[in-house]
Amino acid sequence: MAANRDTAGRENSKNRIYRAIYEGRGISRQQMAQQLGMSLPTVGTHLGELMDEGLVQETGVLASTGGRRAAVYEIEEDSRLAVGVEVTADYAKAVLINLRGRVYEREKVAIPFSYTEDYAERLGQLWERIRSKVPRGKFLGTGIALPAILSLDGKQILHAETLGTEGVPTEFLRKKMEGEVLFFHDSAAAGLAEGYAHPAADHLAYLYLSDTVGGAILNNRELVFGLHGQSAEFGHMILHADGRPCYCGRRGCADAYLSAKRLAETSESDVSEFFKRLGRGEKREEAAWKTYRKDLALLISNIRVTLDCNLILGGDVGGFLGERLPEIREEIQKLDGGVMPIDYLKPCAYPEDAAAKGGAFLMIQEFVHGRS
Repeated sequence: MAANRDTAGRENSKNRIYRAIYEGRGISRQQMAQQLGMSLPTVGTHLGELMDEGLVQETGVLASTGGRRAAVYEIEEDSRLAVGVEVTADYAKAVLINLRGRVYEREKVAIPFSYTEDYAERLGQLWERIRSKVPRGKFLGTGIALPAILSLDGKQILHAETLGTEGVPTEFLRKKMEGEVLFFHDSAAAGLAEGYAHPAADHLAYLYLSDTVGGAILNNRELVFGLHGQSAEFGHMILHADGRPCYCGRRGCADAYLSAKRLAETSESDVSEFFKRLGRGEKREEAAWKTYRKDLALLISNIRVTLDCNLILGGDVGGFLGERLPEIREEIQKLDGGVMPIDYLKPCAYPEDAAAKGGAFLMIQEFVHGRS
C-alpha cells in the first residue's frame, strides 16, 4: 500500500509540473519550484521524465538577471491531438487540433440530422477521415458538441428541439467511432474553446450567436454549471414579453430574435452573405442590423448586470462582430445611460468552428487536468 501511495504521489507531482508548464507558456524550473512549493531536484527529476516522454521541450532562456540565465520550458504542443465534432440540424463538422488549438484538419459536410443508422454511419465516416490523420500514439479522443440538453453524465439527449429528438442515448451517435468520446452542449463547448484562448485566471461569459443562441460561464477555464447541469442559457432570457414564439415553447426569448437564421433570412442566403451586403450599405440589411443590434444590446446589458465580467461574442454571428463593436457599445450606452464602462465586451478568438474546437478541447482539458 505504501508503494502505491508513493507512486501516486510521484505521478501527482509530475502532473502538477506539466500543468504549470501548460499554463505558464514558457516557465523555468526555478519558477516551477517556487509556484508549486517543490524542491529544485524534485522538479528536475519530473521535468526530465516529461521530456523523455516527448511531452515537454526546452525552448530558450529567461532574460539575464546577472547570473546564469535559466532555461525555459514549454509543452510539446503536437505531442497529442484531439478530434472535435459539431452536430447541427443541417450539417456536421469535424476538426483535428493540437494541445494549443492549432487546426490540422477540417471538414464540413451537409448531413441533415436524423437519429438513424444511416446518419450514425455517415457521421462515423466523417470522423474516420479526420481521425486517420493522427499519428499512432498521439490520439486523445473525440468531443462531440450538439444543440441539446444532455444528462449530467452526457449519456442521454434529454431534449433537442432543433434536432427533433429527445430521451435517447448519445452512444448511438458514436457507434462508428473508436476511443474515448465525450458529448457536450454546443455553446458550452464553444465557450470552453474561447476560455483556452484567454489567461487561465480570467472569469468570462460567452454569448453564442449561431442557429441557436446559448452561452457559457467560465472561471479559471472551468465551465460553471447549475443544479441541473445547465449554464448560461442566454438564448432563453426573455427580451420581449409575449413576443415571438420560441422553439422552447415560450414567447419573447432572445433566441427568437438573435439566432443567425434571423439575419440569414434577410438576405435569403447565409450570415456571411448578410454581412457582405451590410458592408455594401444595402438598405434591407441595414434595417435588419439596426433592429438586431438593439435586441443584442439589451441581452448583453442584462448579462453584464447579472455577471459583471468580460463577455465574449462568438458563434456564426459573433465571428463578424469584431469590427462592429463600436455600434453595439453605442446601443448599450443608450440603455445604461453611459454609467457603466463597456470595456467588458470582447470579440471572439475563434470566429469559425468554435463548437467543434470546443469538443476537442474537452479531451485536451481532460488530458491537461488529468496531469494535475
